[in-house]
Amino acid sequence: MQVEIQQVSQTTLLRLEGDMRLWGHPELEEKLLDAFRGGLNDEVREIVLNMCGLTSVDTMGIAALVRVLIESTRRNLILKVILPPGTAGESLRRVRIFEPWPEYREESAALRASAAGMPGRV
Repeated sequence: MQVEIQQVSQTTLLRLEGDMRLWGHPELEEKLLDAFRGGLNDEVREIVLNMCGLTSVDTMGIAALVRVLIESTRRNLILKVILPPGTAGESLRRVRIFEPWPEYREESAALRASAAGMPGRV
């Protein structure tokens, strides 16, 4: 699993790619959570969680994503998600953990909505 953080204005981009099967790999879960927390500061108002590069995810990977959701909620951050295609995306859609948050097809659409101050499904 690869984790990348980038800050654009008041938005933190959290990009996840590769294999997110974390069962038996607690160090990878900590890598994700450390990167997420490291990308937050007092200026951040929203998170774009870009998972379009994920190829697979297991229950431990989903649990790690739930921890990101909980932390985002505790910090009153706006969350926008980009779900992956294929089996990984289908798994995440079936558990419905991202249903309450706006879903975008691409990062640029989520950032444009940020600039316009308009959340929503695009």
